[in-house]
Amino acid sequence: MFSDFSIEYSDKFSLESNLKHLSVSEKNGVLVVVDETKLSANYENAVFKLYIPKDVVFENVNISTGAAQITSVALSANTLKLKLGAGKVQFASLNASSNVEIKGGTGDITVTSGTLNNLKLSLGVGKLDMTATLLGKSNLKFGIGDSNLTLLGNRADYNLNVEKGIGTIIHYPIPPHLAEAYQYLGYEEGAFPITEKCAKTVLSIPMYVGMTEEEQTRVIEAINAFV
Repeated sequence: MFSDFSIEYSDKFSLESNLKHLSVSEKNGVLVVVDETKLSANYENAVFKLYIPKDVVFENVNISTGAAQITSVALSANTLKLKLGAGKVQFASLNASSNVEIKGGTGDITVTSGTLNNLKLSLGVGKLDMTATLLGKSNLKFGIGDSNLTLLGNRADYNLNVEKGIGTIIHYPIPPHLAEAYQYLGYEEGAFPITEKCAKTVLSIPMYVGMTEEEQTRVIEAINAFV
């Protein structure tokens, strides 16, 4: 995973990176990024800057991160899907006119402003600080982390379904040997049955150095109630 990814304004689409083995070109209005290494590249300490026109509205945006640090100017789309990991994520503005799904991990998520339609939010143990207008039906599942949600507009206009749990995440939903980065090795499903079983059944519960005694008690009680 890359370590630093930012989205900034420009008059056209382009991408800059400190990685020398990436080639970037534009073909028929499509930005094409090619990793010229034959083996899986090491993206540790990599820096990416994606430039987009200021008023562009995407049809679909799908962002999946690991421990990357992400900062973005206003990002607008018909449909948004964000799967966020352990890094810090900051959006100056986030807008979705149809549907938006946000899955948080252990990192911090900050949304300064925005309008989100039919928000489906699921948080792990990370932190959320969001100021936005929520339209349509919103399903919000909060984990053990701190959440600060400031809703704009009239309270009567909101349709919210809110749940508060302890938050769980799946670290490796796709076994490494089946991941796209390792397809060149030629492994198929069934090659490592124990690994594949673990990927489908093992959950990570909140467990980190900064947990308070109260948070630990909440996790223990939730697990005891489940099992």
